[in-house]
Amino acid sequence: TQAPRTPWNQAVQANGLYGTAQDVTERVQMELELRSTRDRLHFLLTASPAIIFSCKPDGDYAATFTSDNIKDILGYDAQSFLADSRSWRDRLHPEDRDRVLRAVPQLLQQEQFSQEYRLQHADGSYRWLFQQMRAIRDELGNPIEIVGYAIDITQRKQTELELLKSSNLREAIFNESTDALFLVDPTTLLTVDCNSQAIEMFETSNREELIGIAGETLHKHPFTPEQMDDLLVQIGRYGFWSQEFEYVTKTGRVFWGNFAVKPIHLAEENVINLVRITDVTNRKQGEIELQQAKTQAEAANQAKSVFLANMSHELRTPLNAILGFTQVMARDRSLNDRHQESLQIIHHSGEHLLNLISDILDLSKIEAGRVALEENSVNAIALIQSLREMFYQRIQAQSLQFHLEIAPNVPPYLILDAKKLRQVLINLLGNAIKFTSQGSITLKVDCEPSEEAIRSFHLSCTVEDTGIGIPASDLETIFEPFIQARSQDSVHPGTGLGLTISRSFIRLMGGDITVRSSPGEGSQFSFSIPVRLAEPVEEAIATPLRRVVGLAANQPQYRVLVVDDNWENRHLLAQVMAQIGLEVCHASTGDEAVAWAQSWHPHLIWMDIRMPGKDGYTATQEIRMMDLEPIPVIIALTAQASLSDRDRALSSGCNDYVSKPFQQEILFAKMAEYLAIEYRYEGEPVIQEVSFVSALQPTDLQVMSAEWRSQLYQAALHCDDEEILTLVQQVPAEYQAMRGALEKLARDFQFRQIQQLLSTNSTETPEAP
Repeated sequence: TQAPRTPWNQAVQANGLYGTAQDVTERVQMELELRSTRDRLHFLLTASPAIIFSCKPDGDYAATFTSDNIKDILGYDAQSFLADSRSWRDRLHPEDRDRVLRAVPQLLQQEQFSQEYRLQHADGSYRWLFQQMRAIRDELGNPIEIVGYAIDITQRKQTELELLKSSNLREAIFNESTDALFLVDPTTLLTVDCNSQAIEMFETSNREELIGIAGETLHKHPFTPEQMDDLLVQIGRYGFWSQEFEYVTKTGRVFWGNFAVKPIHLAEENVINLVRITDVTNRKQGEIELQQAKTQAEAANQAKSVFLANMSHELRTPLNAILGFTQVMARDRSLNDRHQESLQIIHHSGEHLLNLISDILDLSKIEAGRVALEENSVNAIALIQSLREMFYQRIQAQSLQFHLEIAPNVPPYLILDAKKLRQVLINLLGNAIKFTSQGSITLKVDCEPSEEAIRSFHLSCTVEDTGIGIPASDLETIFEPFIQARSQDSVHPGTGLGLTISRSFIRLMGGDITVRSSPGEGSQFSFSIPVRLAEPVEEAIATPLRRVVGLAANQPQYRVLVVDDNWENRHLLAQVMAQIGLEVCHASTGDEAVAWAQSWHPHLIWMDIRMPGKDGYTATQEIRMMDLEPIPVIIALTAQASLSDRDRALSSGCNDYVSKPFQQEILFAKMAEYLAIEYRYEGEPVIQEVSFVSALQPTDLQVMSAEWRSQLYQAALHCDDEEILTLVQQVPAEYQAMRGALEKLARDFQFRQIQQLLSTNSTETPEAP
């Protein structure tokens, strides 16, 4: 298009023409497409055998739109039909009007609905219409308009009426049906007729035994008033009713049947009820068996969960002592290298057993559906890079090469389940190292934007190795529990659960894991999970755990109460606490813990949860009800491995939760967190303190009786610190220094030093048993 203009000079004379041009091709194209769409719509509305309409949802249901083909089907001009608000209502067949108008408000409660009725043609005759409608609703769900279509089914109805008049059809329906069919008088509720299948189903001799009886007599239990009310309501609203009942045959056999009743309108306004009974005994029995199996499976799963929880406790309890005492003994610098090496073997074997137990527990949680995602904002780059340091020593020991390839497009901060991602990568890298004797291990990480949502990505990880590979026949089974496909030629440690758990975790995170491998050519495990972009988070600076050897100078005298019904665990934890200079008492029951807390006022309580009688939960709750000063820090320390145990411990009043077997550094870190204890670490200079323990001499004990000294010697010989502390209480008050020295020796588990005091330069040396 052009819009010319004439420029004028100061003398008002034209001195040229100029104008603008605009490309309207797109607009013209849209107009042509719109016109084509309108033509197609007009053709569909006029050529369709269905009348398209809309109407108001109440009142006379006045039509607000109707397609022009109403002229061809019902003989009315569309505009004339719309002009009269009562056109549709007034043209309903008198026999159908009440039923149709009464049903519409009820049908509006559904998403969509249909009905059949007769409507008067312009020539005065009536046509049967099938009408399908749908309610358009506002934001509150209230109907604001009805839209739908109507099809002329007059020919079909005429055919149906003619067929109903045919006795041959009735006989065919009755005698060829696999269901029991009854015709029942709606007034008397007595059977009028039945088919041959009814005779067979109810095991009678002939039809006459079933005619003229009340159908309810065939039921094992009579209809309840509620069922009768529901039957009448449903038939009035929808025209049929269905339910399942138990029936009794003439011979006394009980079976389940699906009962359905529908009123049939006959000529001259007669109505008869058609009742159908279908034998559903097999299906019902299957449902019962399925429910029983489901109940049994749930019970078995619950029993398995209880068993695993108990086994976890029973296995972790001795492991706690094994791993704990190896840590205690490893602190003893007097042990030679051979003994230290033996301790390391014991400790590593115990940790391996602990990992096996954890894998089995993880699998049981996955099978029970009790594993949930715990997504947080994570520094994904740091998480992945930390794996290099984790596996560095193993890779170096096997003279392998490790390659970490992180694509530059991987965002540093992502929202994901870091714990599960880390465990999957540890499993895959651990397997790669385990089955690779030479060559290299490669971890590749990439991230691509997702088309599903903004700030969404797919994080892809691939672990490649140059190991022994996996035969093609085993690729389908390696993700099954307890399978180690690559261990055919040699035995490798592990449960065979790592890949099973990894695949379950990846699927839980929304991805899947694949494998490519050939024998002798290595393997490649890949997975991709959806992640979301996260904002940078403030990260705590990780500090290596240093070895605690004692308390720093000028620390308060902290009192620590150890509660555990297992002697080995109680003895271990008390020794760990006493070795660094803490004042320790211990209790073996919940009642003892409550009593010690009230009388001794500990600063911190290590509370075992599972104890006979009063458990740790109850003991904690009772301690929290006391008015204690200081208010003790209570940390649950238990071998039970369920998250629900942790939540229950915290809700009962515990400040924190530590699982057995424990690492001593974790215990020290918890105490530093809650009590602000300062430690002296290995390698730091020791500040010598004057102690009355070093001043204690054998002659100091001569003030006590020979019997007392003998009992003390026997208690030290048996490492019975409780008996020693009991005997120390008998020391007279004027010998307070000696009493304090012996108490400290007992709490520090220095039993040999006590024996030496009693056997050196003593006039009466106790004899060992």
